[in-house]
Amino acid sequence: MSQTQETVQVKQVMRSGATGYLLKSMDEDSLLAAVETVFEGRQFIDTKVKTMLLEDLFQQRKRVRKKMC
Repeated sequence: MSQTQETVQVKQVMRSGATGYLLKSMDEDSLLAAVETVFEGRQFIDTKVKTMLLEDLFQQRKRVRKKMC
């Protein structure tokens, strides 16, 4: 799956009401922290996923700026 496809999938999952998004590659300690975070009523998004979403946001801004020029 490409990064773009993953980004779309993450956005869809979060819009549908998910309180967290994890990667299969998470280590045990991170998984436990994620479960505790969601149990406390907060959202959890894996750091790699956050980075991917931010990169997507910046790319969207660049495309908008190019269209404006």
